[in-house]
Amino acid sequence: MPEQTCLFVTHQARLKCLFNEVMNPNRLQDLIPYRFMNGCVLRLTVVMDRMVLSLVDNGDIEESKPGYIFYVKPDVNESEINYTTPRQRPNESYRIITFREIIIDTPSSIKKYMNPELKIVYYLIRHGQGTHNVTSGASKRYNQLFGDMDAELTTPGISQAETVGDKLVELLQGTPVNYIFVSDLIRTQQTAATLYKRLSNQNVNIITKKLVVIPCSHELTYSRQGCDGNQWSTPKENMARCVNITDCQRMVYDVPVDWSLYDVFYNGTRRRSHTDNKCRTTNMIVSSIAYMYSDEQPKSVTPPSIVYPIEDLGETTQQALIQNNPGVYLGGYIRKQKRKTKRKRKTKRKRKTRQRT
Repeated sequence: MPEQTCLFVTHQARLKCLFNEVMNPNRLQDLIPYRFMNGCVLRLTVVMDRMVLSLVDNGDIEESKPGYIFYVKPDVNESEINYTTPRQRPNESYRIITFREIIIDTPSSIKKYMNPELKIVYYLIRHGQGTHNVTSGASKRYNQLFGDMDAELTTPGISQAETVGDKLVELLQGTPVNYIFVSDLIRTQQTAATLYKRLSNQNVNIITKKLVVIPCSHELTYSRQGCDGNQWSTPKENMARCVNITDCQRMVYDVPVDWSLYDVFYNGTRRRSHTDNKCRTTNMIVSSIAYMYSDEQPKSVTPPSIVYPIEDLGETTQQALIQNNPGVYLGGYIRKQKRKTKRKRKTKRKRKTRQRT
């Protein structure tokens, strides 16, 4: 079976959203997504009839994270985990939990763009440590409100990205890399560009020569009630730098960045969107497969335009969200309707009172 291999550098909440919205479509209560370490690598294998998700590298945590719970590979002993140095007391150091392999039927929203004879292997990578990861408490909250936009990688974060590149050489085992996907935030692009150079230096066959920005893969506030449908504010570190698509950075560490699909989805950027497309109706895996589908069409034939109809691409996500909390999924529409009804009742009461007087 022919195979396409993709690297996808993304964020903490996006990995948890993927876990909860795609890999857990029935919203089972015992499948609660915990946290993933910086530079972790998950392997997602997609074929026409099933999807398999497994954690193949733990990643690393340089900063202190008391009380946090992070995923590790099966059969990993606690002594093998690189805790913050000097090691904290047990009740203050982060804890670990084993990530078990998940196998599910491929959602119909993904099948639409799947070649029945093709296997797609994703290596989903959380970006390296960012400047926002090393703050906590009041300073973190202050930076979220008034700090710099679009947090970059720290020096340890760049080292983590280089380490991931070395580990990917072992995981790929000579398999060529067809695509490299990133979000619109610079820390994923810096991580991916570092991976690109690291793999190239070790003679890995990288077919693509660019990083492709995928819409709806940016960092956000995770919510089990529906990730993109439950966002009220965006911290500064998660705001893309470019407002106009023409101002978006086209080169990162001398590696080209392709914003074409991102521009199609938003008709601009998510900070200045001119479209009705919403992230809550799709997910980053569907968008990346749609991109591969259009990219593989014969160049002599005009490839089909990539659209994101609610009834198609977001089917799995919608079913999960509507089943559990339709009010949240509809962006508060139900609540707004109730408020309007209450206002009408109050207005009628005032009119009746005036008429009586």
